[in-house]
Amino acid sequence: NPVFGVGLNNLCSVRVNMFGEKNVSHACSGVDSSILFIFATTGIVGLMVFLYIIIRSIIFVPASHHSLLLAVYGSLFVHSLFVQSIFYPFVMGLLAIVLGTFGTTKEHN
Repeated sequence: NPVFGVGLNNLCSVRVNMFGEKNVSHACSGVDSSILFIFATTGIVGLMVFLYIIIRSIIFVPASHHSLLLAVYGSLFVHSLFVQSIFYPFVMGLLAIVLGTFGTTKEHN
């Protein structure tokens, strides 16, 4: 389902049905990459919504903080290619604090 994905808790069952693997392990988890996980579970639509939220958050903060926010997002993106780090609770909390801090100092020109 490339448009809408397979759903959050359906990755294991879809993999077993598509590839005919025997589910011999209880570790039938998803994928390691966060971006691939978002794409597989929500499809193109969900990935585009996720990218839209990221872009809007960059536009929302003042221009003086763009470089720092891009550094945070860039490092998180590179790390999330190998580990599903976007969905760690402490990373999501850190992003909420960073965006909340940057968003309160909106510059008016």
